[in-house]
Amino acid sequence: MKHSKTGLFLMELIIGILFFSLASAICIEIFVKAHLMNNESVQKSHAVKIASNIVEIYKNDEFNSYFKKDKKKIYFNENGEEVSLKEATYTALIQETKQKMIVTIICHNKTIYTLEYQHYQQRKF
Repeated sequence: MKHSKTGLFLMELIIGILFFSLASAICIEIFVKAHLMNNESVQKSHAVKIASNIVEIYKNDEFNSYFKKDKKKIYFNENGEEVSLKEATYTALIQETKQKMIVTIICHNKTIYTLEYQHYQQRKF
C-alpha cells in the first residue's frame, strides 16, 4: 500500500513541477517582449525629438548656420547631440526640395521615424 501512495505523490510532484516550469517560461517570454518593446519605444521617442528639432531649426532659417557639416546626413547620440560617425547612434537623412523637407531617422540600419515638413512660400503680387 505504501508503494502506490508514494508513486502517486511523485506523479503529482512531477506534474506540479512541469506546470510551474511552463508558467515560468511563459512569464519570461512576456518579460523579454516587454523589454524589447520598451527599447523600441525609447528609440522612437529619441528619433521624434531629433527629427522635430531639425525641422524647428530649419523653420527658423538657422539650418545652414547650425549644421556646418554635411547637410544630407547628420549623426546624433542618445542625448540628441550632434556627434561624429563613430560615436553616432542615430543618423538623420535629410532630403530637401523647394517646398518640402523629409527627415528620416535611422538607428542600427533600421528606419525608425520619418517626418515630412511642407512649407509654402508667400506669393508676392
